[in-house]
Amino acid sequence: MKKISQILIIGLITILFASCTNHDLAQENAQLKQMLAVLEEKLEVSDQKYDDLVTTLSEWADEAIVICNMDGQVVNANEKYCDLLGYSLAELQEKTYQEITPKKWYAMEDSLRDNQVFVRGYSDIYEKEYIGKNGKIVPIRTRAWLLKDQSGNPSRFIGLVKKF
Repeated sequence: MKKISQILIIGLITILFASCTNHDLAQENAQLKQMLAVLEEKLEVSDQKYDDLVTTLSEWADEAIVICNMDGQVVNANEKYCDLLGYSLAELQEKTYQEITPKKWYAMEDSLRDNQVFVRGYSDIYEKEYIGKNGKIVPIRTRAWLLKDQSGNPSRFIGLVKKF
């Protein structure tokens, strides 16, 4: 069973990401952590409900959302993410996020993952590029979060993406 806080974090992340240019992120992050602590104490759902909620929440979000396993393999993405890159979900599931990222971003992204996402559970908002299916560069602004399984082990990354 996974904690519902992992599902609700996506919705809260969407709110934070959408308002990040107008609000103090440190204060919002503190509020988010407090809300998650309360949720973790109270709510749990089965894996199936977790997957269903992630899918539903992804459809509601205004941002492109991608979920990757620990190897970077795309596990799921919403329609906005697929449209942003020009791939179908099935095509994306055959790729890692590294395969659709220009090589010049690898070192920076590895550093963010190791020094932010694995340390505190999320990254700062950062800019990078993707390579669309048509070969064109797509400039994006993104942020990544780490999800953990019931035992507290890292299990997935969730990224919220906006084209700029």
